[in-house]
Amino acid sequence: MDPEVRHQMLQRIPLGRFGQADEIADAALFLVTNQYANNCVINLDGGLSAT
Repeated sequence: MDPEVRHQMLQRIPLGRFGQADEIADAALFLVTNQYANNCVINLDGGLSAT
């Protein structure tokens, strides 16, 4: 990724970093193992959608 594009993207993300693979995996594991949660939308965007 172009360093300038990376910098611009990171500036838009409230947490200031990209998500890690294990964070995505944790969310996927939650969705496949939790029987009570259904029709869930989990935003894994570092808080971008909350702003």
